[in-house]
Amino acid sequence: MAFCSSCGHPVESEWRFCQFCGRPVLRQADPVTSPLDSDSSPPPSAQPPDKPPRYSWRVVLPLVSCVVVLSLVVAELALLRRDHSGRQGEPLSAPTGAPPSTPTATTSPSRTFAELFSEERSGVVRIAATACGAEDIGTGFILRRDTVATVAHVVQDSVTIALTAGGQTTTGRVLGIDPSRELALIRADRRFPGHVFSFASQPPEVGDPVAAMGYPEGLPITFTQGTLSGLDRMIAVNGITLSGLIQTDTALNPGNSGGPLIDSRGEVVGLVEAKRANAEGIGYAINTSTAAPMLQSWEGNSPQAGASCPTPTGPSGQGKVGGRGGSVSTSVVATLSTYFNAINAADYYTAWLQFTPTEQVRVSVSHLANADATTFVFDGRLRSLIQLSSSTIIAYVTCTSVQAPGYGPKGETCDRWTLDYTMKFIGGSWLIDRAGPHRGSTNEAC
Repeated sequence: MAFCSSCGHPVESEWRFCQFCGRPVLRQADPVTSPLDSDSSPPPSAQPPDKPPRYSWRVVLPLVSCVVVLSLVVAELALLRRDHSGRQGEPLSAPTGAPPSTPTATTSPSRTFAELFSEERSGVVRIAATACGAEDIGTGFILRRDTVATVAHVVQDSVTIALTAGGQTTTGRVLGIDPSRELALIRADRRFPGHVFSFASQPPEVGDPVAAMGYPEGLPITFTQGTLSGLDRMIAVNGITLSGLIQTDTALNPGNSGGPLIDSRGEVVGLVEAKRANAEGIGYAINTSTAAPMLQSWEGNSPQAGASCPTPTGPSGQGKVGGRGGSVSTSVVATLSTYFNAINAADYYTAWLQFTPTEQVRVSVSHLANADATTFVFDGRLRSLIQLSSSTIIAYVTCTSVQAPGYGPKGETCDRWTLDYTMKFIGGSWLIDRAGPHRGSTNEAC
């Protein structure tokens, strides 16, 4: 008879590993002290601990009768982007690979997820990219003050990348990207003051509580909680096979892609990737044991130039202008929203149609296309209206734009705009007649 060196459960003498916890078996002849007593063999009445021990991720039970089958998930997978077509010099932290340690009386208790969300939300980044083809909104998280981790499909073939966290918006450029492993690292053009995430110091285990933070469906930052339901999963999506993934029943939606999946210590165990569209509670994340070494290898790279294409497009719907109610303001908001959304979609003719005939003569479609070829406009808001006459008003509008280097008024890539749009009522609609500075200022760099 032999006994497990961890849980003390009696096992068959020919077995080398415990069938209950997977730890090495202690035989009577082994010159090792039993964890249950100082004698070489435990008493027959020994009972297993009240709580079953956590299974080690490194142990594989050598049962000849067991056959492990990896299922390649190929049906109805949805990438979780929203698709409409530490200190400077601080190294990125990486998993240690060590198995979980046994809790002791001195171990500090885990914080609640509510506390973790309050502490860490400032480090979760909303990513909006204009790209050659797909237009995406996704999520990332701060690994250093000027470095953001995400998954590749959020920023692949991007022309411009807008990064927003903690109320601050800036642009970013790709430092490294590997679509075959679905990982990307972005260098922000300005440093973020928010929370800096670290990767988990202990490998995750099935049954662990986990939570996701991100920007699903264009909503403000959102927090969902669940359980780690599987490890070492393999899926095929968009012609790419990904392996070693974490599976979770945490609620995930388009826009969550690239966001952090955290454990009860607030450490990142995975980067949200995809979900089964034809099932409930089956989502996937890139394990940080895969992600950390690759992200760290890119940190010293020079930023890459953006992709080049004649009509890059940005996420649709993001040009919507918010504002107060009322018949006049509702019509003004509709015109401005159509204008901004058309620019984001590279539909410059539709944008041009929002001008008065006078402005259409002054600004041609080709001129508008050349000026705004890489521009993405968002966070628009109608601040006030001043009615000059029954057919003329001035609309004070604020918004943010990102554009490729050289396209900003002074070559900058990100601007916060304060504009007065003079608008005229023609043919039943309020149309843009001209735009000018509000109280002497048109824009400031983000």
